[in-house]
Amino acid sequence: MSRLFLVLFFTFVFSVNASTGLAGNTLSNPQSAATSQKLLSDALNLFNNELRNKASGQYYDAVNLGANSIETNSSTAATGMGLVTLAIGDSTGDITDANIKTVQTLSALLNPKFSKRHSQGWFRHWFKAEDGADNAWSAADGYSTIDTAILAAGAVLNANYFKARNKDPEGLIAEFSDRLLLSVNWSSAISDLNAGRLFMNFDLNSEAPKKVTLKFNEYILVSCMGKLAESKRGVRGPMTDFWQRHFANPDSLPKKVYQSQQGPLNILTDHPFHYLSSFTIQFAYYLCSDVSTNDAYITYLKNAQKMDKDWFVKQPGNPLLLWGSGAGEAVRGYEANSVMNNTTLIVSPHIVAGFLAESPSLINDLLKIYSQKEFVYTHNGKEILWRRSLTNPDKALSRLQAVDFSTMIFGLASLQPGITSGFFKKFAAGSN
Repeated sequence: MSRLFLVLFFTFVFSVNASTGLAGNTLSNPQSAATSQKLLSDALNLFNNELRNKASGQYYDAVNLGANSIETNSSTAATGMGLVTLAIGDSTGDITDANIKTVQTLSALLNPKFSKRHSQGWFRHWFKAEDGADNAWSAADGYSTIDTAILAAGAVLNANYFKARNKDPEGLIAEFSDRLLLSVNWSSAISDLNAGRLFMNFDLNSEAPKKVTLKFNEYILVSCMGKLAESKRGVRGPMTDFWQRHFANPDSLPKKVYQSQQGPLNILTDHPFHYLSSFTIQFAYYLCSDVSTNDAYITYLKNAQKMDKDWFVKQPGNPLLLWGSGAGEAVRGYEANSVMNNTTLIVSPHIVAGFLAESPSLINDLLKIYSQKEFVYTHNGKEILWRRSLTNPDKALSRLQAVDFSTMIFGLASLQPGITSGFFKKFAAGSN
């Protein structure tokens, strides 16, 4: 099917939706469903062939789309997201040996000869994918609490899925997942219980804590995983108290009001002077079931989506009304873009996808981006939707960061029969 036909088709769809005021359920359209499935299959192929180190089962931090460059740097968080994609790939049939791959990945992480750990169990952010050794990046972030949390969350979701599907008959995946989760002293991340502050990382050499968080941001996952670990031990510990004080009721969290064309929106943030990149609440939604099953958090998720789109469509130089405020490769290096913090108007398709689980009609917006060839990067015969700047459209942002791209897979998966948003609410870490 020609690109011209797709552009004309989507133009018609959006003009009809605009005139009727209806978003429409485009997945009932065979072409939309087929395109959604193809984009998911291609994304899963990229994650588990191009971003996975075959020797260790660890996942690379990034890949250069359209190039044959050799990556060596692994990201602990990328591996956590990779474990989620293995469960999704098994469900869709795109990855036929996903449980075997899971065992390989977790085995390496639990091997002290491969995985250098903080004395409290924290994993490094970056290391060599092949053998687990330190590399030039290792000291930059040291031992990372959020990367450890994403890794553990991926392991838990993966283990819950394979157990439910009777594809872990020896219980090995469940055992490895529990060992990983319980090997971390999660409460050692608490900087100030009363103020709700967590340590972001620890020095690679001295092991001393470094930066401290505010709230609300993606570090909610550290508390989510710590609470789950305490629950598995049968105790109410410091992380459970931390969660109950600061995250159990999202209405008590810091907020900033955004004035949209439809009215004011309450937005969760960690500082009254800025809005967060949309991936923040998406990561929490997909990886912590205490978030995705909480109606108040879902309202804040939807508010973040409405704000993101509202801000973007009002920007000059955006005639097609594209949107998506996320993180990844940018015109001048890596950026975590957000509303009012995106000077080159970089559109992130993976952010639009990340909102699909609760707003499936947004597939219209994602397929509209797909109809613009600048956002389609071809890699080894696969089509990958990735970032592009509206002010610098001729500059390819071809370095794809695995962690950021993951929400493309999660959102598209939530539209597939047999998966849906219930997949994450049932299998993700949390009260389960």
